Amino acid sequence: MRTIILFEAIHQLLKTEKLLKERKLWYEIVPTPRELSSDCGSSLNIKLDQKELIELLLNEHGVKYSGINTI
Repeated sequence: MRTIILFEAIHQLLKTEKLLKERKLWYEIVPTPRELSSDCGSSLNIKLDQKELIELLLNEHGVKYSGINTI
């Protein structure tokens, strides 16, 4: 199982990457699965147990994301 954050634009992904790096949270940049979206070609794979923490972090910093999906 993977937990994927979808973005509408690459600059939002890069902003998120910076936030996660600063807090030493694990992530992996992956191609966006076609069954989820075609907006931005890249997404972030995160640990499921960090989903709520990362969602709060994104909202606090005004990061626009399309959704967080577990597939």
